[in-house]
Amino acid sequence: MSYVAWFAAVAILLAAYAALPAAESQPFEIRSASVPFALEDLNHTSFQNVAVSCTGDALVYGLDMYVPRNDSPDRYAILEDSIRLGHQTLEHAPYSSGDAPVRVGLLEGFGGPGLPAPLLVPQYAPLVVPVQVLDSLPGRTAVGILDVTYTANPGVECGGALLQGPQKVGLIVLTSGSASASNSHVDVAVHMAVRDYNQYLEALGEAWSLELVVKIDEGDPAMSLVRAQELAAEGVYVVLGPSGSSALSTMEEFIRSSGMVAISCCSTAPSLAVPDHIFRMFPDDTNQAKALAALMEHDGVDSVVILYRDDTYGSGLNEALAAAVESRGGMVAEQVPFVRGDLDAESLAQRAADAVRDLADARGAERVAVAVVASSEVAEIMSHAMSHEVLGSVQWYVSEAAVNLRSVTEGDLGEFSENTGLSGVTVLVPPSPLNEEVTQRLAAELDLLPGESPLIFSYSAYDSVIVLGNAMLATQSAEPSDIVEALPHASARTFGTLSDDTLNPNGDLAVADYGVWRIIDGHWVQTGSYQHHSDRVVAGQ
Repeated sequence: MSYVAWFAAVAILLAAYAALPAAESQPFEIRSASVPFALEDLNHTSFQNVAVSCTGDALVYGLDMYVPRNDSPDRYAILEDSIRLGHQTLEHAPYSSGDAPVRVGLLEGFGGPGLPAPLLVPQYAPLVVPVQVLDSLPGRTAVGILDVTYTANPGVECGGALLQGPQKVGLIVLTSGSASASNSHVDVAVHMAVRDYNQYLEALGEAWSLELVVKIDEGDPAMSLVRAQELAAEGVYVVLGPSGSSALSTMEEFIRSSGMVAISCCSTAPSLAVPDHIFRMFPDDTNQAKALAALMEHDGVDSVVILYRDDTYGSGLNEALAAAVESRGGMVAEQVPFVRGDLDAESLAQRAADAVRDLADARGAERVAVAVVASSEVAEIMSHAMSHEVLGSVQWYVSEAAVNLRSVTEGDLGEFSENTGLSGVTVLVPPSPLNEEVTQRLAAELDLLPGESPLIFSYSAYDSVIVLGNAMLATQSAEPSDIVEALPHASARTFGTLSDDTLNPNGDLAVADYGVWRIIDGHWVQTGSYQHHSDRVVAGQ
């Protein structure tokens, strides 16, 4: 199944059947609005959309359209079953103006296509009327009017809503530094999703598209704030990224004060789990910490040394993991920070070896583990750990940012990883036609080896674009305030590569199950899952 068909059939069902306001709010006011629109008079057949949206649920009793003829060849038509509410097409008859101007009521009983009367137009589901313009003689643009008569609660307004042309969306992406491998996957996934969504919009007959404005962050989290300020200066107030929690935290105040909206694919720090204009397509790390602690308990580990990157991401997950291990009766013997960009892996490995040796002597090596909270720095840390025999006698775990990294599966390091049972957890990605198709295409664009999987953040990056597009489509608006209001609604009705993209009240991906990954025969393999509802690890995919 193609992504266009998937989106149309399954992926995005916006609430066309939302209930009207409660009875005590009635009687409704009877109002009307005149929606002007322009139809280009080209020398070929074209489809051009006319759209109406409402700021709340409304019952529409009148939809009267008028379009003048500029010259004798002008013809206008509405094809059968082409009118839609949000993403859902409505059943109706065709209509043709013939040799006359368009003077037609679109609802039942008015000689037009015969939409049901009254027609419920819910919030976040614009009514879109594709008008076919048939002409062989180019002329002046025709200015038409769609008169709307409706009832709704006080404060609800209906009017014209139609995005036109490219809608600029910022993308802040890291291209160097310790997390560059992950961000390469993110960059490819975002560009792929934009191409796919634009193709979907074209299939819908929409007159707008997404256009990325890319800003490069070369590894310094503070640069993300600079990039956000640059985007705002260029009039771009909708931003995808940055992926890292430290970078996102530097932007937090500016996003709030400037009225921006940011959607991060990959930030997970619990400190950013607050209601604001920042949305994150990944659960916060209190969830990952519970999954990792449950996996350690499942593996018979009850004593842990944590090596963690001393930034917003690493410190947050370190604290959450320590709390989760201790809540299960385990012990965190030592928590060792390191600085990104100033990593002394040799000293870090020595300190870990000293701590592990004492634990192994006291409790037995089979009950001891090292957990590394980092991304691609894991490879350098473990390369130095190989020189300490005691570190090869205990289990190793990594945070989700390092799961599926190729560098820890190759050569002597790969052998060390496999011998120490290197494991981690990532948000579980259930199989689906869309997921399978996107996985294959990502693997091809990223030149992955047979058996390798894209990093988990590829999927959340892809879905970030789809949810953003759905929010814009639902409101027919690119205004950040409208997107902020619509994103929770759009996410709850988007079934993307992660399957369920519902956000929680903090604007983060809701609690999820996690897949358990281990290195077996030189490859990362999913061997089980953590089920959040039962708080335990089970074997099998």
